[in-house]
Amino acid sequence: MITEDYCSYEVAKLLKENGFSMGEHLFMYVNKDGKLMTDHQACLTMTNEEYGTFFDDYIPTVTQALAMKWLREEQGIVITIDYNEDEDCEDNEKYGFTVYRKNKREIDLATFPTYEEAVDAALKWCPTELF
Repeated sequence: MITEDYCSYEVAKLLKENGFSMGEHLFMYVNKDGKLMTDHQACLTMTNEEYGTFFDDYIPTVTQALAMKWLREEQGIVITIDYNEDEDCEDNEKYGFTVYRKNKREIDLATFPTYEEAVDAALKWCPTELF
């Protein structure tokens, strides 16, 4: 589960593969287990041998907001996150997302317990389905 507003490992990998330039925004790295670390933290907490393999396990990541901004400004893709206030709605289905591309609705999903999980799912869906 995502506990920070940084993109997950899967999303960061998809963004990078689809042309998002991490270099100018880079402050954090994420591994497959979702652990976030700065390059500076890695230098302070790892042995030289561990640091030598740091980039084998970690990839650069950015905030979810920055990823959504890139999709909006560079790709013409807008993600909206919706909240379902219906009392009959299950707690694990309170949040959903809608994706628009050039003013056309592409998908509408609502099956997520948290806002961040809805954003993560939308960020995974866009590069996988629209690029």
